[in-house]
Amino acid sequence: MTPVQTTRLLPRSYRPLFAHPDFRRLLPALAASDLGDGMSVVAVAWLAIEIAPPGRSGMLLGAALAAYALPGAAGALLFGRWLRRLPAGRLLVADSRIRAVLLGCVPLAWAAGMLHPVLYVALLAGSSVLHAWGNAGRYSLLAQILPPDQRLAANALVSSSVSASIVVGPALAGFLAAGISPAWLIGLDALSFAVLAAQVGRLRGAVAGQDGKDGKEA
Repeated sequence: MTPVQTTRLLPRSYRPLFAHPDFRRLLPALAASDLGDGMSVVAVAWLAIEIAPPGRSGMLLGAALAAYALPGAAGALLFGRWLRRLPAGRLLVADSRIRAVLLGCVPLAWAAGMLHPVLYVALLAGSSVLHAWGNAGRYSLLAQILPPDQRLAANALVSSSVSASIVVGPALAGFLAAGISPAWLIGLDALSFAVLAAQVGRLRGAVAGQDGKDGKEA
């Protein structure tokens, strides 16, 4: 099936989006990172149980899940003074790189036999510090690269990817964890954010130009 035929199968409101080259490159990377996060919902808890000291699996499980989510909320409140003026693309790249590096350290430390529970919680907490800003940046970036009449459809499509990942990600993680360690599933999540950072980086020139134009008009 050709790309033109595939586009014709889409609802009419979404067809112009896939004619936009930047959006067409960005959407798969966003969807992959959403899927990676969906898998990590299971993998983070599973790995916490595996590495917990005897009798403390419940405590480490709660700490790991909290570390994977709560610092993002704290970062949204604490760093607003410095981050709210940054371009959307830069915020998304910063968050993606931090998640790629710190989540990527989890399977490496696990493979080396060095994944202590404290280190595990610290890596998870650090990976999520800018995640609220990164999520906000993705929608602002879409507003910058797309014309106004396509933004609502783009936001709906990207939000649908997030919703689908909540169902598909954990199911896929459960299937894969039968053959590989949950540490490597977290590594796949890290890889998805590395790809996202690279794809957004390719758009940076266009985003910077749009920001500069907006600044002049203001």
